[in-house]
Amino acid sequence: MQTAKLRRSHLASALAIATSVTVLAGAAPAIASPDQAARPATVQTARFSGEDLFRGLFFGQGPVATTFPDITHQQQARVRTDVVNELVSLMSESDPAFFSRFAADIRSGDRYRIRSALFTAHDLADSSARAAAGRTATAGSTTAKGPCGWTACADVVAAAEVAIVVIAAAVAVVEVAVQTPDSAFQEGASSGSQPLALDIWVNAIAKDLRA
Repeated sequence: MQTAKLRRSHLASALAIATSVTVLAGAAPAIASPDQAARPATVQTARFSGEDLFRGLFFGQGPVATTFPDITHQQQARVRTDVVNELVSLMSESDPAFFSRFAADIRSGDRYRIRSALFTAHDLADSSARAAAGRTATAGSTTAKGPCGWTACADVVAAAEVAIVVIAAAVAVVEVAVQTPDSAFQEGASSGSQPLALDIWVNAIAKDLRA
């Protein structure tokens, strides 16, 4: 099963980014209960590409965010569209088949596949952005067009950290998000009968985005 543990270094950097883009107040998805809001009428979710689904679920951008605002992160961060575009491009370069798999998994209705796809997306976003930043640093310039296009690689890395924050916030609401020797990085657990916020998000995705 996909683990809910995040590396301490990732959480620390993610929280720093969260502060700068005002994520912390509302990073977890604003999932409405069935009594609070009616789900959209039947939508042909197959028309959404993997890129559309990634942008909507993690950054509250594009047609997925417009159609399903209750399961996307419209309020959690104001990441520039061009930065997200570069991040998506870098992810595609790192794994050309990723977004096709991501779309199939997110639309599958299978909660295990959806959860796994969300974690894989944040891992790929992080590794792709950092690899590009490393190549740029080696070249000695972040201003000329390079691995991150005309966008500063630092901005793209920050966007990748937002994806990590989204997952971290959803995981940490109820149970332990990180297990490290330093208790400062431990989240308190509440009643074991409560579902993780991540599970609530996954359930909503399974219901709303199933093809």
